[in-house]
Amino acid sequence: MNEQNATPAGAHDPGQGAHEGVATDAPMQADAAEVHDPAEATEAAPVMSEPVVTEEQVDVSIQRSVRFGRLLIVGAIIGGVLAVILTLLRPVDPEALYEMRQIAGFMLVLGAAIGLFAGALLGLILNLFARRKRGSGVAVHTDVQ
Repeated sequence: MNEQNATPAGAHDPGQGAHEGVATDAPMQADAAEVHDPAEATEAAPVMSEPVVTEEQVDVSIQRSVRFGRLLIVGAIIGGVLAVILTLLRPVDPEALYEMRQIAGFMLVLGAAIGLFAGALLGLILNLFARRKRGSGVAVHTDVQ
């Protein structure tokens, strides 16, 4: 154990001053200089080899397709909005059993379902036309090791 660590926290040793870190850091810096000798570092460093690149060409067929998710979402939104707009344009009899917001909510759900079906039907039709356009190409698979 070092004398500096044995001194109580509140006591002041006359041998210690503002330069106490200099005395303890000097041996550590000398050790660090010995370890990081440039001649030893070049001997211990692994030799880097050239990467090995392999390429493989594969014939592939290219086919277009429709994104059904987008068509379904757009169809449902358009169907729901149109149903609500058409509902709000018609007057409601004051003696009716339902309020305007109940009718609009029901028509929103019904219009969204019809729009969803219309979007799916449109997607199927567009997919038939998209399948006609086929092509072929060459894909290059590159592997670097």
